[in-house]
Amino acid sequence: MSAVSQQRAYGYDSKYGAPPMSPITPTSRRPANSSRRMLSVTLPREAPSSFDFSMPSALATPPSSPPRHSSRKIELPVALPRAAFPPVDPRSIESLDPELRGVPVEYVAHKLRSIGPELMNALSYVTPPQTAYTAANMPAWVDVRVSSRLPSLESLPSHVLCVVNPQSKQPGQLLPAHALIYAAHCSNFPRLTRAAPCVDAASKSARLSVVPLYVPSPSTFPLLHSYLYTKRAERLLATLAPLSSSALASIPVGHQGASNTFSALGRAMGEAFPLPTLVEHAATVHGLWSNVMQLGIEDEALWWALETAWEIITSGIALASGQQI
Repeated sequence: MSAVSQQRAYGYDSKYGAPPMSPITPTSRRPANSSRRMLSVTLPREAPSSFDFSMPSALATPPSSPPRHSSRKIELPVALPRAAFPPVDPRSIESLDPELRGVPVEYVAHKLRSIGPELMNALSYVTPPQTAYTAANMPAWVDVRVSSRLPSLESLPSHVLCVVNPQSKQPGQLLPAHALIYAAHCSNFPRLTRAAPCVDAASKSARLSVVPLYVPSPSTFPLLHSYLYTKRAERLLATLAPLSSSALASIPVGHQGASNTFSALGRAMGEAFPLPTLVEHAATVHGLWSNVMQLGIEDEALWWALETAWEIITSGIALASGQQI
C-alpha cells in the first residue's frame, strides 16, 4: 500500500470530492501576443554557445560550436508560450497503485504534496550507479545502493528515471524517483505498471526498473524533479532569478507583479550580472519550460515561477541592451 493509499483510508470521502485547492491567478502581465515578439541580443563569440531559444520543436538539440565571427545574435521570445495540456489520465495512477482506483487525480496530487518533502528526503539515501547510459543502450533495471539510515523501506523510490535528450550525444542522468509523483502531475509521462523494488539487505542494494524519460533539456531537469516533490514555487523562482529574498517577496506566489516591480527587479538583475550571464539565466528558464511543455504539466504555481522569472530576466536583458518591451 502506498503512502497515498494509507492516507486515503482516513482522509478521503468520495461524497465530498477532492479537497479545495488554493486559487492561483494568471501571472503574465504582458500581452497575449508577446510570445511572438522577440528580444535581439548580440553576444561576443567567447560567450557560451549552447543557447537555443526556439519555440517548441521536437526535442531540439542546441548548436555544438560557436559561429566563426566576432559576435553573434540571439533572439529570445518576450514571453513564454503556454499550451493547453490534456488532463492527467487516472489510469496512469491506477496502474501504479490499484488501491487508488476511483480517487480523483486532484486528491492524489494534494496528498502527495503533503508527503512529497518526506519522499524527497528518502532519495538522499539512495545512490544510483555512475554508469553513463545513452538512449541507445539504456538498461531495463539498475542496482542502487541503499543507506542503512533510510527512514523506511516504504519510502524507497519505485523507479530510476534515465533523463536524456535522444537527439544529443550526452549520456542520460539516472535519477531515483517515485513514479506516482510524476504520474499525478504529468499528462505526458509513460504509463507504468506497479514495480515492487527488489531489496537485498545483505548488500544494502535494491534493484529498480529504469524509465527512459526523453526531454529537451536534461541539464535543467533536476530543478523540475525537486519542484514536483517540494512544490516550493518561491524557492524555484529564487533559483531561476537569483535576487535577494526581500526583492522577490514583492511578488507573492501566484500573483502578478506591477510593471514598475518587474522593471526594478530587471534592473537589479542587470546590475548584478553581465549580459552573457543574464542570457545564461534565461537559457536555464527556457530549458525548464521546454521540459514542462514536453511532459505536459499544468501546475499554476510552477507556471507562475517560470513566467515571473522569465519576465524579470528578459526585463534585465532589455535594459542591459537598450531595448524596450
